Amino acid sequence: MLTQIFASSVMISGLVLSSLAISASQVNADSENRHSAASVQTISDQNVQALGKDWGTALASRNVNQITALYAQEAVLLATFNDELDTPDEIKNYFIGLTQKPDLKVVFNTENVQVLDDNTVTNSGLYTFSYTENGKTVEVPARYTFLYEKKDDRWMIVKHHSSVRPEQAQ
Repeated sequence: MLTQIFASSVMISGLVLSSLAISASQVNADSENRHSAASVQTISDQNVQALGKDWGTALASRNVNQITALYAQEAVLLATFNDELDTPDEIKNYFIGLTQKPDLKVVFNTENVQVLDDNTVTNSGLYTFSYTENGKTVEVPARYTFLYEKKDDRWMIVKHHSSVRPEQAQ
């Protein structure tokens, strides 16, 4: 009888320990899955922000072909320094004019990334253009939205809206 009680006690203890071990491994797996999902989202945000930085680098290069290569064939640009809707044919002409500004650059001040699906992301926020005019630095605070689509494993700008911030407009 004592042997049966001892055997039952060992078996129950083993079951409790097994349950605890399974629960602990599930908690660890859940934690790792949450961490992985967060990492993917963080990496995704960083990748989208890098697309904006690439655009800023291309703009500062003043190389129109480098800039326009970031836009999809069907892209639409609502530009900061132009009050017309720019379609693909007009985008190049817009940047030819804009890149004539000496020391042209843009600094991203705030960014809000949204992953809409595996092939579509947006980045909206505030940036500041600067360039030299008559020997003085001119700064133009603006707001923006880029809509990117993944085309043939390459992220392309399909819509770009940029406008002078209302409080800065004169």
